[in-house]
Amino acid sequence: MKRGSVLVSAALGAALTPLNSTMVAVALPALSMEFSAPAARVTLLVVTGYLIATIVAQMPAGAVADRVGYARALTWGRWTFGLGAAIGMLAPSLAMVVVGRLLMAAGGALIIPTAMALVRIAVPVERRPRAFGIMGSVMGGAAAIGPALGSWMTEHLGWRSLFLINVPLLVISWMVQPRVAGERGTARGRQFGYLSLFRNRAFVAGAAVISTQNLAMYSLLIQVPFLFGGGGADAGLGLAIIAMTFTMAATSPLGGWLAEWVGVKLIVFAGGLIGALGVVGLGALPSSASPKAVALRLLFVGVGLGLSTGPANASAISAVPQEHSAMASAAVSMLRYFGAIAGTLILSFAFAPGADGAERQHLALWAFVAALVVSAVLGVILPPLPGQRYFRPRASARAN
Repeated sequence: MKRGSVLVSAALGAALTPLNSTMVAVALPALSMEFSAPAARVTLLVVTGYLIATIVAQMPAGAVADRVGYARALTWGRWTFGLGAAIGMLAPSLAMVVVGRLLMAAGGALIIPTAMALVRIAVPVERRPRAFGIMGSVMGGAAAIGPALGSWMTEHLGWRSLFLINVPLLVISWMVQPRVAGERGTARGRQFGYLSLFRNRAFVAGAAVISTQNLAMYSLLIQVPFLFGGGGADAGLGLAIIAMTFTMAATSPLGGWLAEWVGVKLIVFAGGLIGALGVVGLGALPSSASPKAVALRLLFVGVGLGLSTGPANASAISAVPQEHSAMASAAVSMLRYFGAIAGTLILSFAFAPGADGAERQHLALWAFVAALVVSAVLGVILPPLPGQRYFRPRASARAN
């Protein structure tokens, strides 16, 4: 019961950041109109500023959580996030909306690594791939439903309601969180700093899997409408992209369950190759391909990424001493964002003006294939989780 409560509480808390990353995007025109500000400026301050603040705050927040204790850090994160949401909801100016968003980013930077650390402590090592798969499923699902939910709320309740919706999620996450043995802070930063973390080969391999796969996933979300829809709005392509994200969310728990039986190496390797196969299939389609044909290839990508999420997270975070779980989780989250940034840089090359635009678009696809193949190769060098036995997980393995 306690493990389930920890997982529910952690998943709800961790879902806040991806939900608020995508949900507010559809409200940008309303914000621009209300505050008479250029759309580009609103986007830069409200969306890009939020993402940058989240990335910058991740590692320091993880180090703080390891030192002060996870229950206390999670409380601080919730209060900071809630305060930011309240400021954003009541903001009389665009500047105050930005202040609220930055506070939400700081709170989210505390919540995500702390939630991951609590799952690592509460769940036995042999069950972690499934637990982290569920976490990935909830976070991915939150990001996927964000635009649709934000659009409906903005239209019917106004853009301020996007900040209000965070309150019930914060309250429920707090109400169901039980006390967990080992959640008090014991880490000493001088003994285990950032460099020590990145000298750990098992951690680096698992985190790199997540980063390279997110590079491909995030880039495809942006590129597919340009490849097959000419950059215009196409409901069919929109549904195809949603199908990929929801397939990824649905298969994340399955990937964790399979990894408990056959090991993280095989599942991460297979996931990377399945995703790469889907992107190769996209590259073989003409620009006039039907949304159904595009959706079929994207389903392969979603399955591959979903299978890998839980095992890669479990492998990376379990490779670090328990008292530094939050720092490790923060680093994984930070590298996930860096993967997305690298993907957008590749796309900026593909979208640059020129006669060879179509050729560069396909070159970008091959770059994403390469990223997924690299993730598969990295999966091969992932160490087995402590106590794991292929095809028969040990039921009584101690948490590491």
